[in-house]
This record gives sequence, structure tokens and C-alpha cells, in this order.
Amino acid sequence: MVQTPPVKDSTGDHRRAPRIPWLAEVMVRGCQVSSFGAAQNLSEGGLFMKTRAPFERGQVLWLVMQIDGLVLEALAEIVHGDATTGYGVKFVVVDPAGKQRLRHFVTAAAHAVGRGLVN
Repeated sequence: MVQTPPVKDSTGDHRRAPRIPWLAEVMVRGCQVSSFGAAQNLSEGGLFMKTRAPFERGQVLWLVMQIDGLVLEALAEIVHGDATTGYGVKFVVVDPAGKQRLRHFVTAAAHAVGRGLVN
């Protein structure tokens, strides 16, 4: 398997995929908790969201969100955070069409940020 080298994103972090600022509502379902979250940023690999729901590191969630007007569903794992600061999640399963849509959306937005068209 070929590893993708880390890239520097708009926040200065080194990630495997560019991260873009993205404010959107995300429906979140855990084992016994359903909630809504507010996404703060997005990449092909995951997102950061704020929600008051109590989740734990390693917990797998079902996320539903809209990207460019189309619904994207994904299984995601909590990798860091808490209900006070927010949660970083990585996408574990995204259907192939959703993955392609996500890649296109993030790439186009990352180019727009890089050219100063959006912040």
C-alpha cells in the first residue's frame, strides 16, 4: 500500500489530506445517543464537529450530512475530543460515490482557499 505523504493545510497542520473550513449541520447517531453536531472543518479523512452529546474516544458513529446539496452518510470513529471542546472523527466507511463526491468537494474548496477566494 502506498502511503500519501502529509500535506500542510490551511491551518498549518500536517495531515494526510487537506482540511477545509466547513460549517454545516451533521446528524450524529451513536449506540444510544442521537444528536446534531456543527461541523467546523472537513477533509477526505474526517471532520471536526461540536456537539453536546457525550461520546468516547474509539466510539463509532453514524454521520449524515449534506455536501453540495447531496446527502453523504458515513461511519466514523471518534479520535479525540470531548463534549466541551468538540470531536475529531475519522471516516471509517463511506460508500464509493460519496467518497468521490467528498474528494471533489474538498479538493475544489482547498484550491479556492489556496487562491484566497474563501477563508
